[in-house]
Amino acid sequence: MALGGVLTAVLIGGCDALKTSQWRFLSPQSVIVKSDRESVGPILEAVSLLDQEQSDDLLPNSTFPSEADLQYTDEDYVIGPTDVLDISILDLFSEGLETVLRREVSDSGYIDLPQLPERIKAEGLNKEQLKDSIRRAYSPDILTNPQVSVTIAARRQNTFSVLGAIARPGTYAIVRKDMRLLQGLAMPGGIIQSNINYIYVIRQQPATRVATGPEKPGDVGPIPEMVEPTRPAAPIAPAPAPAPARAPEPATGASAPWT
Repeated sequence: MALGGVLTAVLIGGCDALKTSQWRFLSPQSVIVKSDRESVGPILEAVSLLDQEQSDDLLPNSTFPSEADLQYTDEDYVIGPTDVLDISILDLFSEGLETVLRREVSDSGYIDLPQLPERIKAEGLNKEQLKDSIRRAYSPDILTNPQVSVTIAARRQNTFSVLGAIARPGTYAIVRKDMRLLQGLAMPGGIIQSNINYIYVIRQQPATRVATGPEKPGDVGPIPEMVEPTRPAAPIAPAPAPAPARAPEPATGASAPWT
């Protein structure tokens, strides 16, 4: 976003020059004379890097744009987590019928497809490589000659965020590989201040993901051993004391002896 800042600085210098009464318009061929002792540089056809005298205002560890910033690769888009895919499979459920499935790539990089015993790895592949992987998974046990097509409905890996003095701060998609900074500023509505001297492009290092869960459905890992908790032994109750001996009762119907 350094380009927008440079353009703003040039326009501010032109406005200062217009304050003199002897200049009614800006001429790109001549130097604008501000007074008899000082002058302002002409309006250039192309904007280059800022003067090194202004480098004291830069953030620590920041650098000016280099030639490498104008280079890009023409490789196909690589699928990643949370991307949305539209997968078309012919003859999957009925002969001559095309089935379109919308799938979102999981955080672990997989997608689920019907009639397949295992998930398909989608992360790290482009759409042609994923199409070949799906064809191999269905052939030859499920489909003799699978006809598969893959379309990336939502690309969530190539995005950029705009913050600061901008009309609509937020996160936007990089629509093309050779997207320029001016296009990135136009998408959120442009800058809303006229005194911006620098715009910073911050490239963050990618985070390292650590796999923690199972990679296959139903695979829950080793089952931990169940240990029976130890319980204290119940105290042994003392044996009951013997009942006291009682005198024998007289037999029924017997008479008492005479004394």
